[in-house]
Amino acid sequence: MDADGDRLRYFVLTYDRAAMRVLSLSGHGHDFTGAVLTLTRRVQEHRRHPAVAVRLLAASDLPDLLARHASLFDGLSFPDD
Repeated sequence: MDADGDRLRYFVLTYDRAAMRVLSLSGHGHDFTGAVLTLTRRVQEHRRHPAVAVRLLAASDLPDLLARHASLFDGLSFPDD
Protein backbone atom coordinates (compact mmCIF):
# COMPACT_ATOMS: atom_id res chain seq x y z
CA MET A 1 0.00 0.00 0.00
CA ASP A 2 1.14 3.51 -0.66
CA ALA A 3 0.94 6.44 1.76
CA ASP A 4 -2.68 7.14 0.78
CA GLY A 5 -3.74 3.57 1.57
CA ASP A 6 -4.20 2.63 -2.08
CA ARG A 7 -3.07 -0.79 -3.24
CA LEU A 8 -0.07 -0.51 -5.49
CA ARG A 9 0.06 -1.86 -9.01
CA TYR A 10 3.16 -3.63 -10.28
CA PHE A 11 5.12 -2.93 -13.44
CA VAL A 12 8.09 -4.68 -15.02
CA LEU A 13 10.45 -2.43 -16.93
CA THR A 14 13.11 -3.85 -19.25
CA TYR A 15 15.53 -1.38 -20.76
CA ASP A 16 18.90 -1.15 -22.45
CA ARG A 17 21.19 0.88 -20.18
CA ALA A 18 23.71 1.54 -22.96
CA ALA A 19 21.16 2.82 -25.49
CA MET A 20 18.83 4.21 -22.77
CA ARG A 21 15.89 2.66 -24.59
CA VAL A 22 12.84 0.90 -23.16
CA LEU A 23 12.57 -2.65 -24.47
CA SER A 24 9.33 -3.45 -22.66
CA LEU A 25 7.07 -2.10 -19.94
CA SER A 26 4.30 -4.35 -18.69
CA GLY A 27 1.60 -3.61 -16.15
CA HIS A 28 0.30 -6.33 -13.85
CA GLY A 29 -2.33 -4.58 -11.80
CA HIS A 30 -2.29 -5.85 -8.23
CA ASP A 31 -0.89 -9.23 -9.32
CA PHE A 32 2.49 -9.36 -7.56
CA THR A 33 3.03 -13.03 -8.47
CA GLY A 34 2.42 -12.35 -12.16
CA ALA A 35 4.82 -9.41 -12.04
CA VAL A 36 7.54 -11.52 -10.41
CA LEU A 37 7.05 -14.26 -13.00
CA THR A 38 7.40 -11.70 -15.79
CA LEU A 39 10.47 -10.23 -14.08
CA THR A 40 12.04 -13.69 -13.90
CA ARG A 41 11.21 -14.42 -17.54
CA ARG A 42 12.70 -11.11 -18.71
CA VAL A 43 15.88 -11.66 -16.67
CA GLN A 44 16.26 -15.10 -18.26
CA GLU A 45 15.65 -13.72 -21.77
CA HIS A 46 18.35 -11.07 -21.36
CA ARG A 47 20.85 -12.86 -19.14
CA ARG A 48 23.49 -12.78 -21.89
CA HIS A 49 23.03 -9.04 -22.44
CA PRO A 50 24.76 -7.20 -19.58
CA ALA A 51 23.54 -3.80 -20.81
CA VAL A 52 19.90 -4.83 -20.27
CA ALA A 53 18.32 -4.10 -16.91
CA VAL A 54 15.02 -5.49 -15.63
CA ARG A 55 13.24 -3.81 -12.74
CA LEU A 56 10.10 -4.45 -10.75
CA LEU A 57 8.42 -1.14 -9.93
CA ALA A 58 5.29 -0.28 -7.95
CA ALA A 59 2.94 2.70 -8.22
CA SER A 60 -0.73 3.59 -8.06
CA ASP A 61 -1.02 3.88 -11.85
CA LEU A 62 1.07 4.72 -14.92
CA PRO A 63 1.25 8.50 -14.30
CA ASP A 64 2.27 7.80 -10.69
CA LEU A 65 4.90 5.34 -11.93
CA LEU A 66 6.39 7.98 -14.23
CA ALA A 67 6.36 10.53 -11.38
CA ARG A 68 7.82 8.21 -8.73
CA HIS A 69 10.64 7.11 -10.99
CA ALA A 70 11.09 10.33 -12.95
CA SER A 71 14.88 10.25 -12.75
CA LEU A 72 14.88 6.82 -14.42
CA PHE A 73 12.27 7.56 -17.09
CA ASP A 74 13.66 11.01 -17.98
CA GLY A 75 16.71 9.41 -19.52
CA LEU A 76 14.89 6.61 -21.36
CA SER A 77 13.39 6.68 -24.83
CA PHE A 78 10.39 4.59 -25.83
CA PRO A 79 10.08 2.66 -29.12
CA ASP A 80 8.42 4.61 -31.93
CA ASP A 81 5.94 1.86 -32.83
